[in-house]
Amino acid sequence: PTIVHVARIAGISPTTVSRVINRKNKGYSEKTKQKILKAVRDLNYLPDRRARSLRGLKTQVIGFMIPNFNLFFHDIARMFSNLCASKGYGVLVCSSEDNLERQTANLDYLVHQAVDGVVIISERIEGRRIDQLIQKDIPVVVLDEEISLTGAPAVLTDYYKAGVLATQYLIDLGHKRVAFIKGRSFVLSAKARFQGYTDTLRSNGLSIDKDLIKEGDFSYKSGYKATKKLLEESREGFSAIFSCCDFMALGAMACIQDMGKKYPMIIL
Repeated sequence: PTIVHVARIAGISPTTVSRVINRKNKGYSEKTKQKILKAVRDLNYLPDRRARSLRGLKTQVIGFMIPNFNLFFHDIARMFSNLCASKGYGVLVCSSEDNLERQTANLDYLVHQAVDGVVIISERIEGRRIDQLIQKDIPVVVLDEEISLTGAPAVLTDYYKAGVLATQYLIDLGHKRVAFIKGRSFVLSAKARFQGYTDTLRSNGLSIDKDLIKEGDFSYKSGYKATKKLLEESREGFSAIFSCCDFMALGAMACIQDMGKKYPMIIL
């Protein structure tokens, strides 16, 4: 069915039907609106979003790209989708699965779908790719990653302060040897937390022991593996672990349990 069919069933002009469907709150009564909405439901009418974009109208769809579908990003996508729905927008969620080629393909797909804007969470997005979207008049917002040489706004978390506060909390509890499980070294959040950790150790007169620093990749498995190395390789031991994310912390706890060790203080 088309907008013409809706107009015919409702006994209303196509222009007025278009106003109602596009949420333009002028030129019709509430009674007229309800007749049109009933016709839309009866015909199971869905607007062609891409056709709308060809006419210079908004598609009312936002693209949302995430690195993968782990629980953290899944929850963010769900909350974002709920927020957009409350404003009358749909969401196209794409996952790059930590693959640069797939990330590029996802961006091309979102452009082809004529989305009204794109929100990106990416660990390795290139500034030129963002600028290409902006040049196509597609608004872009980047989350949790500061991209240089691009005109896109970024929404950032102060991960450095988080690293400082977490490390200081453990030190205040009396822990002098605090192990650290890093995330991927090229990720902003991991770099900033690690800098907060090392700066706080120094400001408290504590040395930085490389044996207490292990790298993970934000996964449960890497947290388990890093903790196993800590337990096997640290000659002087440690009394607390600062993990860069929940999943690695869960892996750390499982490793400690499997190796029959007493839990140290673990902070996420």
